[in-house]
Amino acid sequence: MRKRYLKIVGIIGLDLIFLGILLAWILTEYIIVARIFLIAGLVLIFIWSISSWKIIKTFIGKGTLGSGTRAILSSIFLIGILIIINILGAKYKYRIDSTAENLFTLSDGTKKILANLDEKVKILLFDNPDAPINQDAVDIIIEYDQFSPHIDYEIIDPDRNPQLSNKYNVTEYGQAVIIYNERSKTISAPDEEKLTATIKQIVWGGGKKVYFLVGHREFSPFSKKAQGLSIFAQSITYEGLDFDTLNLFATSDIPDDAGMIVIIGPKTNPLSGELDMLSSYFENGGKLLVMLNPGQSDSLAKFLTRYGVRIHNNMIFDLSSQGSMFGLGPEMPIIRAYESRHPITAEFNLLTMMPTLCTVSKIQGLQTPFEYTELARSSEKSWADIDWQTEKAVFDPRKDIPGPLTIACAIQYPNRKDSPRMVVIGDADFVTNEYIDFMGNKDFALNIVNWLTEQEKMISIRPKNPKNRQLLLTPEQENRILYISILALPFLALIFAEIAWWLKQRE
Repeated sequence: MRKRYLKIVGIIGLDLIFLGILLAWILTEYIIVARIFLIAGLVLIFIWSISSWKIIKTFIGKGTLGSGTRAILSSIFLIGILIIINILGAKYKYRIDSTAENLFTLSDGTKKILANLDEKVKILLFDNPDAPINQDAVDIIIEYDQFSPHIDYEIIDPDRNPQLSNKYNVTEYGQAVIIYNERSKTISAPDEEKLTATIKQIVWGGGKKVYFLVGHREFSPFSKKAQGLSIFAQSITYEGLDFDTLNLFATSDIPDDAGMIVIIGPKTNPLSGELDMLSSYFENGGKLLVMLNPGQSDSLAKFLTRYGVRIHNNMIFDLSSQGSMFGLGPEMPIIRAYESRHPITAEFNLLTMMPTLCTVSKIQGLQTPFEYTELARSSEKSWADIDWQTEKAVFDPRKDIPGPLTIACAIQYPNRKDSPRMVVIGDADFVTNEYIDFMGNKDFALNIVNWLTEQEKMISIRPKNPKNRQLLLTPEQENRILYISILALPFLALIFAEIAWWLKQRE
């Protein structure tokens, strides 16, 4: 009987140690209670050890032991193994990212940016080093540091370093500062998209600008309305480029810092003098991005024919099931076929959506020094409707053009040092604020920008922000789940194991 009670003392000691470790690890506000449990558990284990010393000595000498004592020693041995595993896990880290958006894995775009660094970039995160407010930012910065030898980082408490905080205009916890040579930039709520874009800006940015042509009722890069281009324009700055507007009617020259000129959805025709300026700029090594909706700007359409490109006055409809999956009608085709041999689309595999789309083609028989490459095509179930303005969207095999159809192309002057480059797309709406965040629209547009500005190394799929999948719980529900998951369930498992052992001893 005495031996049985001693075994109970040992088991209770283990239970108290187990509870004490859980409380100290999870619920730090109960640290005093945790210490009491730990001390009490150690005392009971000590009493059991002294009382069972002869048995333990016999076990050590002869290799035999009762089942109850063996169970207690096995439990102690198991706890020791768990402690060792945790120590090794803290020192040697291996992570598996199971999130739908791969939130804890660096995107290909970020990896390309980091791989192209050849000088040190330092990231200062102003946060509490012991209990960071923005733990996600800490995790992603560590990923940057582990991936690239050119990234250094430091977590700085802004209250303890007010001089450094003032130097970089840090006003709140969680802000980050990116430093490269003499340049620096402070960002709030840093995530992978912002960190990568800022590195790109301060390392490779400056000098060249992207100019948006205005004066013909084009979409505005400063407008935040649905038909504005503010998101696209802001994304261009993340590629290390500045942007501004350009009114050719009000100037006699195209600025020297024009890295490229963007023409999106003009509703009136540019004048012949403006087109001549664009032609001179392009033929002398300039870069153009032209996006037109069906039937827009006859003068620009005629301008494109100088370079072997025809943009047709038709409208593409698509009856494939791809669009219906997103609640889209046939007038808003989903594009998934891209040219694998061109830098813009070589590694591009995302869906894009082009509302009010028309076809683009090469003019056959016209001799030009420019190399023409189609970039994207509609599906086989699409067609180009010739009388799209006067009749319903029904395919007429006598006059309509069956798919697949080219909807975007790139031209350049091969084997020339300062090569002219141009991309023409038969849709102007897909980069507006209303549609740019659909699937791969933004990536496709920014890949075009990078190719036109001769930043091919930056062409990539950019990091995505996490989707909001929060389950909102009341504080009482949160505490209930916490206590059940980290205290009740493990402790119940231990109690059931002990009951099973006890019943076995009574047989």
